[in-house]
Order: sequence, then structure tokens, then C-alpha cells
Amino acid sequence: MSSVDVLVIGAGPAGLAAARAARLSGARVVLLDASAVLGGQFWRHAATGNSAPEGHAAAGYPDEDSHAAARASAPDNHAAQHKWSRFTALRAALTRDPDCEIVTGAQVWAVDRRDAGPPVVHTLVGPADGADRRRRLFEPRALVIATGAHERTLPFPGWDLPGVYTAGAAQAMAKGDGVAVGRRVLVAGTGPFLLPVATGLLHVGASVVGVVEASSWRRIARGWLPRPYEMRPKDVLSKSAELGGYVGALAVRRVPYRTGAAVVAAHGDDRVTAVTVARITDDWTPREGTGRRIEVDAVCVGHGFVPRTEIAISAGCALTADGSVCVDDEQRTSVPGVYAAGEITGIGGADLALAEGEAAGRAAAGRAAAGRPAAGRAGGTAEVTRHRAFADRMHRAHGIRPGWRSWVDDSTVVCRCEDVTAERLRAAATATGSCGLRSLKLSSRAGLGMCQGRTCGRNVEDLLPTAPLDQGRMAQRPIVVPVRLGDIATVQPAAAPSTTPPFPPTPSEHPTDERQTMTSEHFDLGGVIVATALPYKPDSSAPAGLAVDYERYAEHCDWLISNGCRGVGPNGSLGEYSSLTDEERRRVVQVAVEAVGGRGLVLAGVHGAGWHQAEHWAELAKADGADAVLALPPTLYRASDEQVVEHYRHIAGVGLPTMIYNNPVDTKVDLLPPLIAELAEIDGVVAVKEFSGDVRRAFEISELCDIDIIAGADDVLLELMLDGAVGWFAGFPNTFPAESVAIYEHMVAGRYDQARELYKQLVTVFRWDSRTEFVQAIKVGMDMVGRYGGPCRPPRGPLTPDHEKQVRAAMDRAISGIEALSAEAA
Repeated sequence: MSSVDVLVIGAGPAGLAAARAARLSGARVVLLDASAVLGGQFWRHAATGNSAPEGHAAAGYPDEDSHAAARASAPDNHAAQHKWSRFTALRAALTRDPDCEIVTGAQVWAVDRRDAGPPVVHTLVGPADGADRRRRLFEPRALVIATGAHERTLPFPGWDLPGVYTAGAAQAMAKGDGVAVGRRVLVAGTGPFLLPVATGLLHVGASVVGVVEASSWRRIARGWLPRPYEMRPKDVLSKSAELGGYVGALAVRRVPYRTGAAVVAAHGDDRVTAVTVARITDDWTPREGTGRRIEVDAVCVGHGFVPRTEIAISAGCALTADGSVCVDDEQRTSVPGVYAAGEITGIGGADLALAEGEAAGRAAAGRAAAGRPAAGRAGGTAEVTRHRAFADRMHRAHGIRPGWRSWVDDSTVVCRCEDVTAERLRAAATATGSCGLRSLKLSSRAGLGMCQGRTCGRNVEDLLPTAPLDQGRMAQRPIVVPVRLGDIATVQPAAAPSTTPPFPPTPSEHPTDERQTMTSEHFDLGGVIVATALPYKPDSSAPAGLAVDYERYAEHCDWLISNGCRGVGPNGSLGEYSSLTDEERRRVVQVAVEAVGGRGLVLAGVHGAGWHQAEHWAELAKADGADAVLALPPTLYRASDEQVVEHYRHIAGVGLPTMIYNNPVDTKVDLLPPLIAELAEIDGVVAVKEFSGDVRRAFEISELCDIDIIAGADDVLLELMLDGAVGWFAGFPNTFPAESVAIYEHMVAGRYDQARELYKQLVTVFRWDSRTEFVQAIKVGMDMVGRYGGPCRPPRGPLTPDHEKQVRAAMDRAISGIEALSAEAA
């Protein structure tokens, strides 16, 4: 049994946000998901590539070749993904974090309640149909349940025909495998979800003959438009932009959008060939004589979502009247130590799920280690409240109305697993006189099939003549998912009790882990990587009477990583590389590698006057275990473009990922965007540290080549990240690491207001990062916050009294501003 600080079940938006927030608060995390990849349904994607599996043709296409031809002009699947950059940022942060164990292909099949805390969680790890699934038990100090929701589809005559899909299944096939469910497809149901489903089908080559929304324009307007002043303009703009993207995609393909209508029947023999669409009233009763037959080879139907509460119910969590998990302002459930986030607390979309996930992760981490300060932003509860208000508008506009029952005739199959019709269900209820769902399941067999009522449960409850006494019982499943007796009966040696989970996991722990390796094609340099300052101690035998204090330097590297920084950069200008002996310069890299210990990246500076020197330092860095190198163009000489290209070709040829460094002030060589584009063609050159101060260059570089832009100057961070920078190679995080990481995280997540507010407190002192005396200024700042900055080696001397006064004033302002923000958050 593995003991863990925080166990998160579900790796969709809420689960990923919860895991990241818990890690930022210092807790060790295990993240479980049944899928082979992270992202959940919202960010569903293929494990590799964006095409269907080999030999797998889309429904409605005779073979894969014809399907490939149909979608040859379709964009990459990720183009249709909303908030994809937020997902990749969360995934990168978690998969590179050694204190976050990610277990994919992990099916939670049962939980055992405990009196004083969260339950023991039983999982099976491996392919669902595999013969060697492994049992794992977790004993969490805090449990976050973020299992999302499953789709609800209202029954109608013919809905059990092949070719009738749920909207979610169609989207999953499009996102996950690049497969269209048919050639001529109708999308119907209710809610905003229909729009991304239709757009996704267009992306994979389907012809969408229409989108049919059950709510009328009048009801939609009544739901969304009242009291517009309650909605934050930023939220309105964000949602409007998202809506505009979907509407634009449909308009380009001339896809009709009908409201106040529904699919009330599907027709065909061995598969669907047509559907009947009828006008409906505001309570969703079909209007007589309005039926219209539409030829299709597939129809995708979705009428909202039902919280996936099986695990929460098994854990003993209380539910609300609508069947969702009841939580407080910090996402606590009724069970001590159990938190819930995302769609299981009420259907509200990805923005709400992300906000709830962050709140749950922070609170869970606080329980896991009482007294540990929870990291994160202020105003989390307000953000959750705001997004819930937005979700309430959605429900008012698109909630299911009772008239749908009139679509269902006696012959309509209600439970597809057991082939139970509406007539059989009603007859069983009448014959037994029972008002309990358990007895009705046994007498009618509705909900006894493989899905155990996941598809039909809510519909069965609504179709009964009288409301059942035990509403929601269909979701009560002690065995959460179907499992083979052999899987749970297999006796395995019990692991010795432990207080922490095994970190880092071995490859066998993650048969489908997305953890990035250092040999991956795209080397990720996102995050805050700190150009480390170097401490000295008095030593009369050392150069200038100052010896490198390797012990203090190791402690500093460890402190930076512990405060959330992605990595360290020894032997940069801030590290005074040009004032070091060759022996010192190499030892600094070795100490950094030892101190970081695989918890982050070490980017060694390999600057040299000529390529032969830089290449030599790159070879030593590789031998000493550095993950990547940072290199200026030739120093001390204004090299031509051809000489610069030759310089970097030799450095990258050593075999470590190479970040080029544009610092025209110090080197007198300006790496202009056309030259950067040429350098980006060199195998192994993966990023550019942009320190020119001209933020306009970010767009120009992106237009010319595909290379990661890393913000190189602290005082233009926000501008460069808005323009596409993916990382920050920074100076003042030597002084303010946690605050710098918070700014970066806010920017990646699109929380620009929070980023700007924190950045505003620090930017005055950040400007010293672009001054000649930046090394001395940062070291003074370190001294002021209780770190050791200390002196510099020649040629750098102490700051002048006037400069030191300015630095101290800027630092005082930064420290006061941070303290004020912390007080507001408290």
C-alpha cells in the first residue's frame, strides 16, 4: 500500500489543476487516470499523431484511403482544441516534476471507507483487456476526486440503431483518433457542447448537415442575457471569442443552425439512414405536423452531462438535489479529507473545473501537511463563484425540459444493454407497485447491464410514473467499474508500508506515461530557469582573494528548485563565468548538477570567444551531466553571420539541446530574426534567449521559424510572454523565486490581471537586470531578503553609494508590495 500526501483521481482540467496546485503548495502527489494520456474528455487527443490507427477507416468510409482523402485538407486536431496551451503547460509542469507520480491506464474499481479520513483507493493498472493488470492500493492523506461527467442522451425511437452516437463519443473519436463517425452527420441536442462537436467533425473531414438545438432563441436569450453587468467583461470577451471561433467554422462550411427543434426519431434497418427533426415547444413537446426527414449516415446526440459520482458515493460523500457532490468554498466534501472538483460538483465547463481544481488542490495540500502554507493566488473562491454564475446561465438557457418524455413511445428502447423498452419499464413499475429503484432494476432489468445504468439511469428515473424514493441510486456502485474476478482475486506480495510513494516512478509504473525524456524530439525549456548568482568567501590564496563557496552555491540551487523554479543556469554572465578559472568553471556545473539531482534542468553556460572554446565547454557540460547548454555568439569579436552559424553548429554538434543567447549589448553581435531563423535550422538548436529588449522581435521570429522564445530580460517578461515566449531565463528569481514562478504560472494560465498585479510590485527592481551593474544589484537584493549575495570578483566592484541607494529603494518597494498582496490574500 502506498501512502501519499494528495491522491488525485482524474486527469482532466480539474484533476490537472488540482495536482499542480497541490505541488505548488509542497505536497507530494499521485495523479491517476484511466486513459492512456492526460487531458480527460475536454483535452482528449491521440497518444501519437492525429490520424486513425493503421487500417482503421472512419464510419461511413469504405476504406482508410478515402477517409484520409476526405480530411487531407483538415487542420491538425490541436487546432480545434480550446485552451490547448493551458493543457500543455499543466502537462509539462506535472510530467517533469519528480514529486508528482502520474499513473495512466489506472482504473479505480473500489474504495474502502475509513472513520478518520479519506478512503483507501483500489486500482488496477494496465490495459482494460490486458492479462497482466497490476493491483495498486493508495492510502492518501487527502483525496481529490475529479472524475468529471458522462454524457446524457435522451431516448427516442431508433436511438439504438448503429450510426447513432453520443456527441461526446463523436468528439472523442475526432480528437483522439482523427476519425469521423460518418460522411453526412447531423449534430443534435442542447447546450454549447454541440458547437465544438460539430467543429471537430468538420476538422476530420465530415460533412455536417446541421446543428439542431432544442432550446429556442427566446429561452437562450432569457438564460444568457439578464443582468449582463454581473458578468466580468474579460469573461464575456473570452467566451465570445470561443463562440465566435465555432460559429465562424460552421459559417465557412455553411452549416445550418436550428433552435427550438429536436431529433425525435431515427430510421434505418441495419444502421441509421435518416432522422426526423421536429419543432418543439418551450417544454420540449414536439409540435404536430412539423416533422422533417433528413438523410444522414450518422447522427450525434447530446443533452448535457451527468456527474460521474460513483467513487464519491462509495467514499460516503453527500450529494445535492441534482445528484452532484456537495462541497464548501474550499471544495471539501462531507467526508473529512476528501475534496471534489470539476463536473462532479455540478456541470459548468472547463473554466469552472480549472478554478475548482486549483482550490481543491491547495486545500488538500494544506490538510496533507497541517501548517504548510498553501501556495497559489488570492481570489480563488471568487473565481469559482464567478464561473459558477456563468454555469447557472448556461443551465437556464439549455436545461432539459420535461416534454421530452413525449418523444418516447412504448416500443422505444430505454436500457440498451438489457433491451428494456419504455412499455416494459412502466409495466414493471405498475405490476410491482414499487417506488424503489433497486427493486425496479431487478424486476425490469433496466440498469443491470454492462454500463450499470450510466447511460439509462437518469432517464429511467424521469420516465417512471411517480418519482422514486431513492433518486440517484443508479449511481451507487460498490464495484465502481466492471472488473474480472481474476484481476481482483490474484494474490500479490504486499508492499512494505511506506510514508511516501515511490518517487520517481520506474518506467514499469507508467506503461503509457507522458513523462518527457531528455532525448525527446522537442526539448521543453518552459518555466523559470534561473541564471544563478555565484557566492564567494574570503580566501587569500584564491583569485582576487575570493574563493567560490561551493557549499553555499549548492544550497542556493536546491532552494531555487524547492521554490518551484524549473532549473538553474550556472556559468552565465550573472554567474561571473569570465572571472572564473577553468577548474572553477567546471566545478560550478558539477555542483549544480549534484544539487538539482534530477528535480529540474541544468543549463550550463558554454560561452567562449571562439567555437573551439565553446565546443570544449559544451563537451565538459555533457560529460558532467548538464541537460542543455546556453551559448552567446562569439565574444570579444564582431562576428559575421556565417561565423555565427559556424559557431553554433559546432556547439550543437556536441549533442546537448542548445539555447542561443542574443545579447547585443555585451557581445556586439545582434542575432536579428532572419539570422535566428537560419540558426533554428541547425539540429539541436531548440530555443533563443531574447535579451535585445525589443519585444517586437518575438512575433517576427515566430513568423520566420519554429523555435522556442525564452524571455531573457526580467523587465520585459510580460510583454514577451504575451507575444509568444514560452519560458523565462531569469536573474531576479535569485531573490524572489516563488513570486517569479507565480508570475510565470499566471501568464501561462492566462491570468493576466494577477500576473500584472504581482509584476507591478517587482518591475522597478527587475529593471536592474538590464543594467551594467545587474550582478551587484541582484546580490544586494539577495542580501536584503536573507539570502547570501556577497561580493563580486573583479572587474566588478561594489555598487556606488548612489546606485546602492536606488537598488535598496527598489527592493524595499518590491518587498512591501509583496507583503501587501499577501495580507490581502490572507
